[in-house]
Amino acid sequence: MEKAIGNKWVLTTDLGLEKWIEKEWTYLGFPKGAHFTPTPYNMRGNVILEMAGEAGEVEELIRGLRTIHRFYRLRHIITFDEVPQKPNLRAVFTQLDIPELKTSQGFRVSTIRDGNHSFDTFDILREAGAAFRELYDTKVDLHTYDTNIMVKWLEKAIWIGIERTPQSLVKRWERPFAHRAPIKANVAALLLYMVGLRPEASGKILDPFTGSGTILMEASALSSNLDIHGLEIIKKVYEGAKDNLRENELDERIIFKQGDARLLEREYPDDEFDYIVSNPPFGIKVGKRMNLFWLYQNFLVAASKVTHLNSRMALLLYRRQIFEDAVANEGNWEILSSDRLIMGKLHLHLTSLKRKNQDTI
Repeated sequence: MEKAIGNKWVLTTDLGLEKWIEKEWTYLGFPKGAHFTPTPYNMRGNVILEMAGEAGEVEELIRGLRTIHRFYRLRHIITFDEVPQKPNLRAVFTQLDIPELKTSQGFRVSTIRDGNHSFDTFDILREAGAAFRELYDTKVDLHTYDTNIMVKWLEKAIWIGIERTPQSLVKRWERPFAHRAPIKANVAALLLYMVGLRPEASGKILDPFTGSGTILMEASALSSNLDIHGLEIIKKVYEGAKDNLRENELDERIIFKQGDARLLEREYPDDEFDYIVSNPPFGIKVGKRMNLFWLYQNFLVAASKVTHLNSRMALLLYRRQIFEDAVANEGNWEILSSDRLIMGKLHLHLTSLKRKNQDTI
């Protein structure tokens, strides 16, 4: 059974971040009237957006979201009461109206298949390609195509849409220096939202584990009013991050030093920062020989000295329990929230904190 579509788009993100897309829409002051459905048909990492209006205008808004990877215009949803065992794949695709193919000079089909079926991904690609080629008298072109048709075949549903992002929106910064364990730009943007930062926010922000500089660059994009500072202990990484900032014309916008996040008081005055947002070492690729408890403990002590009682912090963590033990032991910070983020085999945590009032310590 085919469902009416209307103005719908599928937005993709990392597993665990689905609910943040609607929040970001609100944070950015985008128009009301947008309806979001996170994880439709149990498809994690996907959100369906439905909104009336001119498609080009809606898509321009979507491109302004910093927490998503890609998006595509949804053209058809076909549902089944039971899992189809031996469907006539070509017949399924022959019945579809794809307006973009009527003027296409060349197309390709991209497929994601989820579930147990009597056919494989290659079968879908072959039959969809043949059906669309015959129906619209156009050619398959895997390299210089102007239309990329997305097919997601689930257990009891098929989504068909048109890709609107040839390159992931996460790849928005030039990076002559590639860090071994970089934070994704969309995750960096989310950490900034978690401390309460919004467009045109002001105040001083520090990333004491700068790495390749992604958080600093995202902060500069979020608000021109922020006073942005970064610190990195490893000289090679420090020099590489400087190259990244320079390549993106941010070397004069951002104040960046080489230094130790465990000794922040050596670099900055007391009560200096309103926000700390960072991606500390996980102890996997970076910091293998570190005692993470003492890294966290010493960092939290140092962070207490250069922040004030209204300061907020957000961190991307791998060893959450070790960090929570350090927070309890150090005593100056209170955990406000911790959201799980799944990236491949890694189960990470986006954790926000605030400074404790001295009366509660």
